[in-house]
Amino acid sequence: MTIKKIILFLSLFPTGLIFGQIRNGDFETWDTTYTGPWSSYLDSDFSVPDPKAGVVNGWTFDFRYGVSRTTDRHSGNYSLILHNIYQYVRQTINYKDTISVRPQFLQGYYKYITNSIKPSHGTITITLTRFNGLKSDTVGNGKFSFDSSNYFKPFELPLNYNSSLYPDSIHIFIKNADEDCPDQTMVCNLLDLDALTLTNSSLGLGDLKPLEARIIVYPNPTTNEFNIQNNLSQTVQFNLYNSLGEMITSKSLQTSTCNINLTDYPKGIYFYQITSVKAIIKTGMLLKQ
Repeated sequence: MTIKKIILFLSLFPTGLIFGQIRNGDFETWDTTYTGPWSSYLDSDFSVPDPKAGVVNGWTFDFRYGVSRTTDRHSGNYSLILHNIYQYVRQTINYKDTISVRPQFLQGYYKYITNSIKPSHGTITITLTRFNGLKSDTVGNGKFSFDSSNYFKPFELPLNYNSSLYPDSIHIFIKNADEDCPDQTMVCNLLDLDALTLTNSSLGLGDLKPLEARIIVYPNPTTNEFNIQNNLSQTVQFNLYNSLGEMITSKSLQTSTCNINLTDYPKGIYFYQITSVKAIIKTGMLLKQ
C-alpha cells in the first residue's frame, strides 16, 4: 500500500487518537491582554489574581467587556473568566472547529461566583454536526449548568447522539449568566473555566457527586417551617437572607437534620447560603407561602 493510500485510509477511519484536542481548551494562549477598567473591580471586590482583559486565541465572543484572564487556575498558568460588567446581562464565548471522532464527554474544571441576591446560571452547550451535502445536520449535543463554587471543581458533560454518523464540526457555546448585576455592583457572576477536553472516559460518579447534593433543604415552598438535612461529614454554616439581602438567621449545622421556624417572618422569597470553612457549598431560594 502506498503512503498516499495509507494517509487516505487513516483519514476515512476515525481512530480516536485526537481526543482532547480542543484548541486552547486550557486558555493558556491569548492574542492580546490589557488592564481594562473592570480589572480593578475583579481585583478589589473578588480578589482575582492578576486579572487582564483580552482576546483568547481560538475563541470568539459577542463583545469584549466580560472576558478576562487570571493566574487563578486549576492547571497551567492561566484560566478564563467570563463575567458581567455594569448592566450587561451576560457574557458569552464560542468555539468552532472540525472534528473526526465521536467523543462521549466534555470535561473540565470550573469555579463560579454568582450574585447571591439574584441567583444566576452559567451554562456550557456543545453541538456536533455533519454536512450532508446541502446543510449541516445535528448528530450529537449536550448541555451542563454550573452551580456556585468558590473553588475549582471538575465537571462532566455527557454527549447524546441521535445518529450513528461521525460529526465533522463541533460548536461549544458558553454563557456566564442569565441575570445582570445589581445597580451598585460593577462586576458579578464570575465563571472561571480551565482544562476543557473531549474524551471517551468518564470521571466516575464518585468524582463528580457535588457537595451541594448532599445537603437538602425541604419542604420548599413552605408555610412556617423547613428542614436542613446535612449529609456531609463536616459542620457547615447556614445563612438565610430576606429579599433585601439582610441576614435574618444563621445556624451552625453538624451532620444531622435541623428545623428552622419562619412563623415570625412575612410571606415571600428568601435566599440561603451554605458554607464550609473554605468555600460556598450551596445557594438557593426558599419560598414562604
